[in-house]
Amino acid sequence: MTGVSTLLSVHDVDVHYGQICAVRGASLDVAEGEVVTLIGANGAGKSSLINAICRLRPCGEGHIRFRGQDLRALRADELPGLGLVQVPEGRRVFGRLTVMENLRLGAFCRKAARDELETDLAAVLDLFPRLAERRDQAAGTLSGGEQQMLAIGRGLMAKPAMLLLDEPSMGLAPRIIDVIYGAIAAIAAKGVSLLIVEQNAFLALELARRAFVMEAGTITLSGPAASLVDDERVRAAYLG
Repeated sequence: MTGVSTLLSVHDVDVHYGQICAVRGASLDVAEGEVVTLIGANGAGKSSLINAICRLRPCGEGHIRFRGQDLRALRADELPGLGLVQVPEGRRVFGRLTVMENLRLGAFCRKAARDELETDLAAVLDLFPRLAERRDQAAGTLSGGEQQMLAIGRGLMAKPAMLLLDEPSMGLAPRIIDVIYGAIAAIAAKGVSLLIVEQNAFLALELARRAFVMEAGTITLSGPAASLVDDERVRAAYLG
């Protein structure tokens, strides 16, 4: 993207589980304000790569930089303070805490005035009205779709420059997926960079500007999302 700086740079990264190589020589990048997707079948290594980026998994060779800073020397809990926030696969909300308590915890990395936090809370509840209706409900009693809304909202409370969304549509009904992806599009429209990991290739390619395809731990294709939609290999493997 001409005139736009690279926010996230991943180059030749390996991820191992013991003797098993889950990711081999993976490279991708995301520019400021860009929406990028990483698609692939279940077990392709997508989540392993995302977890390595977020320092939840150690990586072997290669580098990972965010805003030019080497992430490999940092802990996972330090990344939100830099503006890099993961919305994990499986939601992982704090089930015994209320919706509002979960959202407030999302701002743990910020030193913001109370008024600013309240404004951001109001914006999240405006984006997800269902959360406003459930504000005092324990997160563990929410439906899967409501928990996904809460996980995204909690991520937004960190005021991220980039969100990494790991399988945001997994296990959700089509009408709820429409709500979730409508909210993701609204977040992108506000200039937040997005890296979306998805098995649902059609959804991801429809929203993203660029895409990377991962197979058996290796990125095998990359390019404009609109071009990959028409690629016969992608259509055969992921679009049906």
